[in-house]
Amino acid sequence: MAAATYDLQQGRSTQLGGIRVVVCDPDQHVRAGLRAVIRADSALVLTSEACNWQECEADLDRLVPELLIVRSGLLPFGWIAQARQDWVFPVVVTLRDAATNGLSARGYGELPLPIDTEITGALLNQAVIEIYNRKASELSDLLARYTEGLGQLRAYPSVIKVELEGRSTDLRIHSVLAIVAARKSVYIHSFDGRSMLRKPIHQVAAELDPSIFLRIHRSVMVNLQYVDGPASLKHRLSHVFLTDGSRYPVGLNYKDSIAHLLKPELS
Repeated sequence: MAAATYDLQQGRSTQLGGIRVVVCDPDQHVRAGLRAVIRADSALVLTSEACNWQECEADLDRLVPELLIVRSGLLPFGWIAQARQDWVFPVVVTLRDAATNGLSARGYGELPLPIDTEITGALLNQAVIEIYNRKASELSDLLARYTEGLGQLRAYPSVIKVELEGRSTDLRIHSVLAIVAARKSVYIHSFDGRSMLRKPIHQVAAELDPSIFLRIHRSVMVNLQYVDGPASLKHRLSHVFLTDGSRYPVGLNYKDSIAHLLKPELS
């Protein structure tokens, strides 16, 4: 059973803020123990519980969590190798008992089974610190790149190459409505439909004109030309509404800058 707190692709949100956690374990008692520890920690938000890796992998692509807690024996070798290369997110905590001989992701740490509330809480506290350290490093890198690019004139592309219905095609930048992260790829919502670009969202953001595309969430960018300002402000910026009727969740860290940008058009 997988229960997402919010769905970026559908533009729905019931809770924003906190470190997003996905749990993957076949044992309902283990999941229940982890659920209790996570819910007792105000820094964590349980976005999904999965019984098997197939469900879990779908949730990782859809929810883009910062923390994954998974039974080590469920991790495919190919995914482990990929996780080692992409050190930023998610931070991986593996669950291991004496009978488990599966491969370790060599992520942040391991939790022994059965679940011990005190041990689990202590390790998750350390994982939270590690996640914030990685966020700070990521932000520092982004700021360094931004500073380096100040004052430099550059030509932004008017067309990008995307995958649409299984085929590679050119997509006009002007037709793009929103861009939503899907792990190491992005989904591009445009007037031509939904297509995919196999690049992480931070790389896509660096290649597009920042005067046109606005980051409203760690995992969402929108085209300012199609933002419905009055509708967005009417809903207190819980979402940004676009002129085609679609809506996308706003991250707590982005609300102030978006409000500052949109309110002048109403004055």
